[in-house]
Amino acid sequence: MKRLHVKALLTVTIWLASALAAAAKPDVAPHSPDWTCAHESASYSAVQLANAGLIRLNSIDNSKTEIQVLSKTPGVKGSFAAIYRIVLHAKSGKSVAIITKTSMVDGECPGARMTTYVISQQFDD
Repeated sequence: MKRLHVKALLTVTIWLASALAAAAKPDVAPHSPDWTCAHESASYSAVQLANAGLIRLNSIDNSKTEIQVLSKTPGVKGSFAAIYRIVLHAKSGKSVAIITKTSMVDGECPGARMTTYVISQQFDD
């Protein structure tokens, strides 16, 4: 029974990632508020992944980080919630793709709550 749940969750996750990527908006414009929030979210996500033992922070090539805004929803008083697709590349050529949900509240991004989902990761041969 547990195996069925894992398989169903994996199928839904792959489908959701594909659907979101297909509907994705272009990359964020450099130095815009979205760009700043996206890069701060990418940095925070990298720390979360390092703490989980999935990556080493000193192995990330930040110049190759890919970020797409998948969704942005305005909130009250200038706040917003955003979903980003982020691909972090290691200097070795391996990569990890994540979906992160974050918010901007009172000019702070990422806000108090941020959720990161790993959608793909390259492993050693």
